[in-house]
Amino acid sequence: MNFTLKQLKTFQVVAEHLNYHRAAEALFITQPAVTRQIQMLEETVGFTLFEKFGKKIQLSEQGKSMLLEVDAVMGQLDVMQTHIKQNISRDKQFSLAVIPGLEDLTMEAVIDFFNVDPDVKVSIEVISNRNMAEVIGSNKFDLCIAANSKVDSDYRSEVLFSTDLCLAACFDHPLRGKKKVTKTDIENECFIEMETSESFRETMEAFKSRYIAEENSRIKIHGRNALLKAVYAGIGIALLPRYTLKEGIESDRLCILNIDDLKLSAKYRYFFHKNKVFSEETKQFLAILRNKIGEKV
Repeated sequence: MNFTLKQLKTFQVVAEHLNYHRAAEALFITQPAVTRQIQMLEETVGFTLFEKFGKKIQLSEQGKSMLLEVDAVMGQLDVMQTHIKQNISRDKQFSLAVIPGLEDLTMEAVIDFFNVDPDVKVSIEVISNRNMAEVIGSNKFDLCIAANSKVDSDYRSEVLFSTDLCLAACFDHPLRGKKKVTKTDIENECFIEMETSESFRETMEAFKSRYIAEENSRIKIHGRNALLKAVYAGIGIALLPRYTLKEGIESDRLCILNIDDLKLSAKYRYFFHKNKVFSEETKQFLAILRNKIGEKV
């Protein structure tokens, strides 16, 4: 049984209007062309699709049954066409959401990626730690890069890198160089907190409860760069991922205090929906990002 999509579409439109002339206008073809398409379809299926009642036409019983099948098939084709258009529109592009503190590292990887594929379109948005779990759940981005965010079972994650958490202080801090800094040494220090992810916040609270007197946890800062400036200035000490301290150490603006028995770490992951199929561009970017992390972290 061989019929064409054009014949099925013509049948749909005639069934909608129940008038060959109006169907022809809707299809932008002549009325004889409409009549011929219906005749050819009837010859193929072996039964009459429309019955005439004077100047009016109605669907035959078999025509009504066939219309249900045709509507279903054409609906599936419309969905397929939409998906194809979306895939074409997404071609050579992907989007990223990153937490503050990772945007520089991510941007360096993007620059390297552009050198490999200058035609790709990349969208990067910096999302606060507080809002990242919600953003991951929205499935708005191809990749979300965050530290230990808690997400529901519809999402997956892969570890990008792990890093130690270190207690940072200004370069000329009196405890710099001490082999074992104890709770007694730092409990009266001003502790600077940063807005962070829920899981990292739990780690920071555990550290504070063990080492810092409650009344000395009195500064909260939004943004890692601002926090680092506060540490450089000697305002207080802060718990930070080791990879963020490299520049400050090399420029003699901060030091790492050798806190007794401090063994804390953070894992940075990329998150994605469990049904997400990565484009080749996304896979290529991840490979470049991993290489960049290997150089920097």
